[in-house]
Amino acid sequence: MFNNRCENGLCVQKAWLCDGENDCGDNSDERKCRDHTCSENQFTCKNGYCVSSHYVCDGDRDCSDNSDEDPTLCRTTVAPSCPAGSFSCGNGTCLPRSKVCDGREDCVNGADEWRCKKDACHRPEGNRCSQICNSSSTGYTCSCRAGFKLQPDGSSCEDINECEQYERNKCNHFCVNLKGHYKCTCAKGYELHGLTTCKRVDPTVKPFLAFLLRYEIRKLAVDGSWESDILRKVQNAVAVDFDWAEQRVYWTEGRAPPRLKRAFFNGTGTEVILETGLSNVEGLAVDWVGRNLYLADRIQDKIFVATLEGRYMRTLISEGLQEPRAVVVDPSDGTFLNLNSTY
Repeated sequence: MFNNRCENGLCVQKAWLCDGENDCGDNSDERKCRDHTCSENQFTCKNGYCVSSHYVCDGDRDCSDNSDEDPTLCRTTVAPSCPAGSFSCGNGTCLPRSKVCDGREDCVNGADEWRCKKDACHRPEGNRCSQICNSSSTGYTCSCRAGFKLQPDGSSCEDINECEQYERNKCNHFCVNLKGHYKCTCAKGYELHGLTTCKRVDPTVKPFLAFLLRYEIRKLAVDGSWESDILRKVQNAVAVDFDWAEQRVYWTEGRAPPRLKRAFFNGTGTEVILETGLSNVEGLAVDWVGRNLYLADRIQDKIFVATLEGRYMRTLISEGLQEPRAVVVDPSDGTFLNLNSTY
Protein backbone atom coordinates (compact mmCIF):
# COMPACT_ATOMS: atom_id res chain seq x y z
CA MET A 1 0.00 0.00 0.00
CA PHE A 2 1.23 3.52 -0.78
CA ASN A 3 1.16 4.55 2.86
CA ASN A 4 4.15 6.86 3.15
CA ARG A 5 3.75 10.48 2.07
CA CYS A 6 6.75 12.21 0.55
CA GLU A 7 7.57 15.84 1.29
CA ASN A 8 6.36 16.78 -2.21
CA GLY A 9 2.95 15.18 -1.59
CA LEU A 10 3.43 11.94 -3.52
CA CYS A 11 2.91 8.60 -1.78
CA VAL A 12 5.19 5.55 -1.97
CA GLN A 13 5.19 2.16 -0.33
CA LYS A 14 6.75 1.91 3.09
CA ALA A 15 9.02 -0.81 1.75
CA TRP A 16 10.59 1.76 -0.55
CA LEU A 17 11.90 3.87 2.34
CA CYS A 18 15.67 3.89 2.71
CA ASP A 19 16.18 1.48 -0.18
CA GLY A 20 18.83 3.65 -1.79
CA GLU A 21 16.52 4.81 -4.59
CA ASN A 22 14.91 8.22 -4.98
CA ASP A 23 11.31 6.97 -5.20
CA CYS A 24 9.70 10.23 -4.07
CA GLY A 25 11.49 12.34 -6.63
CA ASP A 26 12.63 14.79 -3.94
CA ASN A 27 14.74 12.15 -2.13
CA SER A 28 12.66 12.57 1.04
CA ASP A 29 12.26 8.76 1.24
CA GLU A 30 16.02 8.46 1.65
CA ARG A 31 16.47 10.85 4.57
CA LYS A 32 16.68 9.98 8.27
CA CYS A 33 17.57 6.41 7.34
CA ARG A 34 19.84 5.75 10.32
CA ASP A 35 16.78 5.79 12.59
CA HIS A 36 14.70 3.71 10.20
CA THR A 37 13.79 0.09 10.96
CA CYS A 38 13.79 -2.20 7.93
CA SER A 39 10.89 -4.60 7.38
CA GLU A 40 11.21 -8.32 7.98
CA ASN A 41 11.78 -9.09 4.30
CA GLN A 42 14.57 -6.51 4.03
CA PHE A 43 18.24 -6.48 4.89
CA THR A 44 19.65 -3.62 6.99
CA CYS A 45 22.86 -2.25 5.55
CA LYS A 46 25.53 -1.08 7.94
CA ASN A 47 24.82 2.52 6.91
CA GLY A 48 21.16 2.16 7.85
CA TYR A 49 19.69 1.73 4.38
CA CYS A 50 17.34 -1.14 3.55
CA VAL A 51 17.53 -3.48 0.58
CA SER A 52 15.53 -6.56 -0.31
CA SER A 53 16.70 -9.75 1.33
CA HIS A 54 16.92 -11.19 -2.19
CA TYR A 55 19.81 -8.83 -2.89
CA VAL A 56 22.04 -10.22 -0.12
CA CYS A 57 25.03 -12.11 -1.50
CA ASP A 58 23.81 -11.87 -5.10
CA GLY A 59 27.14 -10.60 -6.39
CA ASP A 60 25.97 -6.99 -6.78
CA ARG A 61 26.60 -4.10 -4.43
CA ASP A 62 23.10 -3.06 -3.40
CA CYS A 63 24.06 -1.38 -0.13
CA SER A 64 26.15 1.69 -0.88
CA ASP A 65 28.69 0.42 1.67
CA ASN A 66 28.65 -3.09 0.08
CA SER A 67 27.66 -4.63 3.41
CA ASP A 68 25.15 -6.89 1.61
CA GLU A 69 28.14 -8.62 -0.02
CA ASP A 70 30.32 -8.86 3.07
CA PRO A 71 32.31 -12.13 2.77
CA THR A 72 31.77 -12.85 6.45
CA LEU A 73 28.05 -12.71 5.79
CA CYS A 74 27.96 -14.58 2.53
CA ARG A 75 30.64 -17.20 3.37
CA THR A 76 30.71 -18.17 -0.26
CA THR A 77 32.78 -17.22 -3.20
CA VAL A 78 31.28 -14.26 -4.94
CA ALA A 79 30.06 -15.17 -8.39
CA PRO A 80 32.29 -14.02 -11.24
CA SER A 81 31.51 -10.50 -12.38
CA CYS A 82 29.77 -9.99 -15.71
CA PRO A 83 31.13 -7.97 -18.65
CA ALA A 84 30.53 -4.25 -18.67
CA GLY A 85 27.05 -3.35 -19.86
CA SER A 86 25.53 -6.66 -18.79
CA PHE A 87 23.56 -7.75 -15.72
CA SER A 88 24.58 -10.36 -13.17
CA CYS A 89 21.93 -12.74 -11.87
CA GLY A 90 24.20 -13.42 -8.88
CA ASN A 91 24.57 -17.08 -9.73
CA GLY A 92 27.10 -16.78 -12.50
CA THR A 93 24.57 -16.01 -15.21
CA CYS A 94 24.88 -12.76 -17.16
CA LEU A 95 22.13 -11.05 -19.14
CA PRO A 96 21.96 -8.14 -21.58
CA ARG A 97 20.71 -4.99 -19.86
CA SER A 98 17.74 -4.95 -22.25
CA LYS A 99 16.31 -7.97 -20.40
CA VAL A 100 16.34 -6.23 -17.03
CA CYS A 101 12.94 -4.96 -15.90
CA ASP A 102 11.21 -6.17 -19.07
CA GLY A 103 8.45 -7.91 -17.13
CA ARG A 104 9.92 -11.41 -17.61
CA GLU A 105 12.15 -13.31 -15.20
CA ASP A 106 15.14 -14.30 -17.33
CA CYS A 107 17.36 -15.15 -14.36
CA VAL A 108 16.51 -18.50 -12.76
CA ASN A 109 16.24 -16.71 -9.42
CA GLY A 110 14.27 -13.80 -10.93
CA ALA A 111 16.94 -11.29 -9.94
CA ASP A 112 16.52 -9.32 -13.17
CA GLU A 113 13.03 -8.26 -12.03
CA TRP A 114 13.63 -7.81 -8.28
CA ARG A 115 14.60 -4.18 -8.45
CA CYS A 116 11.78 -3.19 -10.80
CA LYS A 117 8.92 -1.31 -9.26
CA LYS A 118 6.76 -1.87 -12.28
CA ASP A 119 3.04 -2.53 -12.39
CA ALA A 120 2.44 -0.13 -9.50
CA CYS A 121 -0.72 0.83 -11.36
CA HIS A 122 -2.12 -2.69 -11.05
CA ARG A 123 -1.22 -3.48 -7.48
CA PRO A 124 -4.05 -4.35 -5.07
CA GLU A 125 -3.65 -1.10 -3.16
CA GLY A 126 -4.51 0.81 -6.34
CA ASN A 127 -3.41 4.28 -7.43
CA ARG A 128 -4.70 7.84 -7.23
CA CYS A 129 -4.88 8.54 -10.97
CA SER A 130 -8.31 9.67 -12.13
CA GLN A 131 -7.68 8.59 -15.74
CA ILE A 132 -4.38 7.07 -16.91
CA CYS A 133 -1.74 5.45 -14.73
CA ASN A 134 1.78 4.96 -16.10
CA SER A 135 4.06 2.51 -14.27
CA SER A 136 7.67 3.55 -13.91
CA SER A 137 10.82 2.34 -12.22
CA THR A 138 9.98 4.53 -9.23
CA GLY A 139 6.28 3.75 -8.90
CA TYR A 140 3.79 5.44 -11.19
CA THR A 141 2.82 8.75 -12.74
CA CYS A 142 -0.59 9.97 -13.86
CA SER A 143 -1.62 11.42 -17.20
CA CYS A 144 -4.86 12.42 -18.89
CA ARG A 145 -6.76 11.49 -22.01
CA ALA A 146 -6.89 13.86 -24.98
CA GLY A 147 -9.09 16.84 -24.17
CA PHE A 148 -8.08 16.92 -20.50
CA LYS A 149 -5.14 18.40 -18.59
CA LEU A 150 -3.39 17.16 -15.47
CA GLN A 151 -4.02 19.23 -12.36
CA PRO A 152 -1.36 20.41 -9.86
CA ASP A 153 -2.19 17.50 -7.52
CA GLY A 154 -0.61 15.20 -10.10
CA SER A 155 -3.56 12.81 -10.21
CA SER A 156 -6.83 14.48 -11.21
CA CYS A 157 -7.76 15.64 -14.73
CA GLU A 158 -9.78 18.67 -15.82
CA ASP A 159 -11.60 19.18 -19.10
CA ILE A 160 -9.93 21.54 -21.59
CA ASN A 161 -12.32 24.09 -23.08
CA GLU A 162 -11.13 23.97 -26.68
CA CYS A 163 -13.63 26.66 -27.63
CA GLU A 164 -11.64 29.21 -25.59
CA GLN A 165 -8.41 28.31 -27.38
CA TYR A 166 -8.41 29.17 -31.06
CA GLU A 167 -5.44 26.94 -31.83
CA ARG A 168 -7.35 23.89 -30.52
CA ASN A 169 -10.51 24.26 -32.61
CA LYS A 170 -10.99 25.09 -36.28
CA CYS A 171 -14.72 25.82 -36.27
CA ASN A 172 -15.86 28.15 -39.07
CA HIS A 173 -18.83 29.49 -37.08
CA PHE A 174 -19.55 28.32 -33.55
CA CYS A 175 -17.79 26.00 -31.11
CA VAL A 176 -19.58 23.97 -28.42
CA ASN A 177 -17.40 22.57 -25.64
CA LEU A 178 -18.05 18.98 -24.55
CA LYS A 179 -16.37 16.87 -21.91
CA GLY A 180 -13.05 15.81 -23.37
CA HIS A 181 -13.71 17.28 -26.81
CA TYR A 182 -15.81 19.81 -28.73
CA LYS A 183 -18.08 20.10 -31.74
CA CYS A 184 -18.71 22.76 -34.36
CA THR A 185 -22.12 24.18 -35.26
CA CYS A 186 -23.26 26.61 -37.93
CA ALA A 187 -25.34 29.77 -38.11
CA LYS A 188 -28.86 29.69 -39.51
CA GLY A 189 -28.81 29.09 -43.24
CA TYR A 190 -25.61 27.04 -43.11
CA GLU A 191 -24.90 23.37 -42.55
CA LEU A 192 -21.83 21.52 -41.35
CA HIS A 193 -19.65 19.79 -43.95
CA GLY A 194 -17.11 17.54 -42.32
CA LEU A 195 -16.21 18.45 -38.75
CA THR A 196 -15.41 22.16 -38.93
CA THR A 197 -16.58 23.73 -42.20
CA CYS A 198 -19.94 25.49 -42.62
CA LYS A 199 -21.45 25.91 -46.09
CA ARG A 200 -24.55 27.74 -47.26
CA VAL A 201 -27.77 25.73 -47.50
CA ASP A 202 -29.23 28.17 -50.06
CA PRO A 203 -26.75 28.53 -52.96
CA THR A 204 -28.48 31.74 -54.08
CA VAL A 205 -27.19 33.55 -50.98
CA LYS A 206 -23.83 34.98 -51.86
CA PRO A 207 -21.70 36.23 -48.94
CA PHE A 208 -19.87 39.49 -49.47
CA LEU A 209 -17.70 42.12 -47.83
CA ALA A 210 -18.85 45.74 -47.57
CA PHE A 211 -16.18 48.41 -48.08
CA LEU A 212 -15.86 52.15 -48.59
CA LEU A 213 -14.43 54.26 -51.36
CA ARG A 214 -14.97 57.49 -49.41
CA TYR A 215 -17.92 58.65 -51.52
CA GLU A 216 -19.55 55.31 -52.21
CA ILE A 217 -20.21 51.99 -50.46
CA ARG A 218 -19.54 48.81 -52.42
CA LYS A 219 -19.75 45.08 -51.86
CA LEU A 220 -17.27 42.43 -52.94
CA ALA A 221 -17.79 38.66 -53.11
CA VAL A 222 -15.66 36.87 -50.52
CA ASP A 223 -14.05 34.87 -53.33
CA GLY A 224 -13.47 38.03 -55.38
CA SER A 225 -15.66 36.81 -58.24
CA TRP A 226 -17.88 39.92 -58.40
CA GLU A 227 -18.22 43.50 -57.16
CA SER A 228 -21.12 45.95 -57.20
CA ASP A 229 -22.53 49.16 -55.67
CA ILE A 230 -24.61 49.41 -52.51
CA LEU A 231 -24.78 53.22 -52.33
CA ARG A 232 -23.34 56.10 -54.33
CA LYS A 233 -22.86 59.74 -53.42
CA VAL A 234 -22.26 59.27 -49.69
CA GLN A 235 -20.37 62.11 -48.03
CA ASN A 236 -16.88 61.33 -46.73
CA ALA A 237 -17.76 57.87 -45.38
CA VAL A 238 -15.34 56.66 -42.70
CA ALA A 239 -16.62 53.39 -41.18
CA VAL A 240 -19.09 50.76 -42.42
CA ASP A 241 -20.82 47.56 -41.31
CA PHE A 242 -24.09 45.82 -42.20
CA ASP A 243 -26.98 43.87 -40.68
CA TRP A 244 -27.87 40.85 -42.80
CA ALA A 245 -31.12 40.17 -40.93
CA GLU A 246 -32.69 43.48 -42.00
CA GLN A 247 -30.62 43.87 -45.18
CA ARG A 248 -29.28 47.26 -44.06
CA VAL A 249 -25.89 48.90 -44.27
CA TYR A 250 -24.64 51.34 -41.59
CA TRP A 251 -21.93 53.94 -42.03
CA THR A 252 -20.47 57.07 -40.44
CA GLU A 253 -19.66 60.31 -42.21
CA GLY A 254 -16.67 62.42 -41.22
CA ARG A 255 -18.23 65.71 -42.24
CA ALA A 256 -19.07 68.34 -39.61
CA PRO A 257 -21.07 67.45 -37.66
CA PRO A 258 -20.32 63.72 -37.93
CA ARG A 259 -23.35 61.54 -38.51
CA LEU A 260 -24.36 57.90 -38.39
CA LYS A 261 -26.58 56.74 -41.25
CA ARG A 262 -28.18 53.57 -42.56
CA ALA A 263 -29.94 52.37 -45.73
CA PHE A 264 -31.21 49.14 -47.28
CA PHE A 265 -28.95 47.08 -49.53
CA ASN A 266 -30.99 48.17 -52.55
CA GLY A 267 -30.10 51.81 -51.87
CA THR A 268 -33.48 52.91 -50.51
CA GLY A 269 -34.49 54.15 -47.08
CA THR A 270 -31.43 56.26 -46.35
CA GLU A 271 -31.79 57.95 -42.95
CA VAL A 272 -29.72 59.68 -40.28
CA ILE A 273 -30.02 57.77 -37.01
CA LEU A 274 -27.43 59.62 -34.87
CA GLU A 275 -25.80 63.04 -35.18
CA THR A 276 -25.19 64.25 -31.63
CA GLY A 277 -22.49 63.31 -29.14
CA LEU A 278 -20.00 62.15 -31.78
CA SER A 279 -16.66 63.67 -32.78
CA ASN A 280 -14.80 61.37 -35.16
CA VAL A 281 -16.10 57.80 -35.36
CA GLU A 282 -13.62 55.66 -37.31
CA GLY A 283 -14.77 52.29 -35.94
CA LEU A 284 -18.26 50.80 -36.34
CA ALA A 285 -19.59 47.31 -35.55
CA VAL A 286 -23.09 45.83 -35.77
CA ASP A 287 -24.09 43.26 -33.14
CA TRP A 288 -26.58 41.24 -35.18
CA VAL A 289 -27.54 39.14 -32.14
CA GLY A 290 -27.93 41.80 -29.43
CA ARG A 291 -29.20 44.29 -32.04
CA ASN A 292 -26.79 47.04 -30.97
CA LEU A 293 -24.20 49.31 -32.56
CA TYR A 294 -20.67 49.88 -31.22
CA LEU A 295 -18.80 53.05 -32.19
CA ALA A 296 -15.13 53.90 -31.59
CA ASP A 297 -14.58 57.68 -31.35
CA ARG A 298 -10.94 58.59 -32.00
CA ILE A 299 -11.19 62.17 -30.73
CA GLN A 300 -13.03 61.45 -27.48
CA ASP A 301 -11.07 58.22 -26.77
CA LYS A 302 -14.33 56.42 -26.08
CA ILE A 303 -16.42 53.50 -27.26
CA PHE A 304 -20.16 54.07 -27.40
CA VAL A 305 -23.07 51.64 -27.67
CA ALA A 306 -26.55 52.36 -29.07
CA THR A 307 -29.50 50.47 -30.53
CA LEU A 308 -29.72 49.85 -34.27
CA GLU A 309 -32.10 52.81 -34.41
CA GLY A 310 -29.44 55.08 -32.87
CA ARG A 311 -31.33 55.40 -29.60
CA TYR A 312 -30.15 55.19 -25.98
CA MET A 313 -26.49 55.87 -26.78
CA ARG A 314 -24.24 55.26 -23.76
CA THR A 315 -20.52 55.45 -23.10
CA LEU A 316 -19.29 51.89 -22.76
CA ILE A 317 -15.54 52.50 -22.25
CA SER A 318 -13.88 55.83 -21.46
CA GLU A 319 -10.58 54.78 -19.88
CA GLY A 320 -7.48 53.07 -21.17
CA LEU A 321 -8.07 53.99 -24.83
CA GLN A 322 -5.81 56.02 -27.08
CA GLU A 323 -7.34 57.08 -30.39
CA PRO A 324 -9.39 53.90 -31.00
CA ARG A 325 -9.88 53.54 -34.72
CA ALA A 326 -11.57 50.16 -35.14
CA VAL A 327 -13.96 47.86 -33.27
CA VAL A 328 -15.16 44.32 -34.01
CA VAL A 329 -17.94 42.40 -32.24
CA ASP A 330 -18.18 38.67 -31.57
CA PRO A 331 -21.82 38.18 -30.48
CA SER A 332 -21.35 34.44 -29.95
CA ASP A 333 -19.50 35.03 -26.67
CA GLY A 334 -20.36 38.68 -25.97
CA THR A 335 -16.92 40.21 -26.57
CA PHE A 336 -15.59 42.93 -28.81
CA LEU A 337 -12.13 43.95 -29.92
CA ASN A 338 -10.81 47.45 -30.45
CA LEU A 339 -7.47 48.58 -31.78
CA ASN A 340 -6.05 48.88 -28.24
CA SER A 341 -7.44 45.94 -26.23
CA THR A 342 -10.12 43.24 -25.86
CA TYR A 343 -13.24 43.49 -23.64
